[in-house]
Amino acid sequence: MGWYKTYNNDALPPRCIAVSHFESPDGVDWLFSDGRPMKSVPVCLEDGAHVVYTASGSVRPSNPAVLPDGRPVLIIWDDVAGTQTLGVRQKDRTWKLTDLSAAVARYCPGTHFVEPAQITTVPPGEIIAVISRAEERKWGHPSTTLHSFHIAPDTGEILSHVAFPKTQPEHPDWLASIEKGVLGRNSDTPCCLYTSGPRGYSNINDVRSRVMLIQLE
Repeated sequence: MGWYKTYNNDALPPRCIAVSHFESPDGVDWLFSDGRPMKSVPVCLEDGAHVVYTASGSVRPSNPAVLPDGRPVLIIWDDVAGTQTLGVRQKDRTWKLTDLSAAVARYCPGTHFVEPAQITTVPPGEIIAVISRAEERKWGHPSTTLHSFHIAPDTGEILSHVAFPKTQPEHPDWLASIEKGVLGRNSDTPCCLYTSGPRGYSNINDVRSRVMLIQLE
């Protein structure tokens, strides 16, 4: 079982300056990502072996996932820098970070990251990431479109890409939720739920959002 924690900047509370990862072999006792036992809660910024720490950015992680060989993975969005970074924990419990931004931009030119990714892993050991892109760096922008990428965990190479078909051009496709593994087993072809429609305040007395289901290949 794995989890993550973000840490707000005291001067600028909306900004998160670090991401940590924790794990539990039994759902009872918890470990820091570097293997130290977690002896007390809450966990503070000074306690964790961070996956990412940035004094100037604002970092938000995807959900954690686990590769077939047991290594946890995350993709971390930095809203200030406009980047998405793949983090894969190595056998020595350090994290290897690979910037995915340029590779994603080659498939989605003229667009920007606007929210955290959703990820899962599939045999024989690839990562599937569902990532949103928009023409402006604005959350909920009408041009927001979802894309799925198969990614090689050790290199960050994009192996394949599919853009989700957009059914409402005037509204964003966003807020993806990807199918996760159960009891250590992942689907070879997981599904993804997402919302197609305007932001919440636009739905008052005029519900126009749709919940969409798509199978990832």
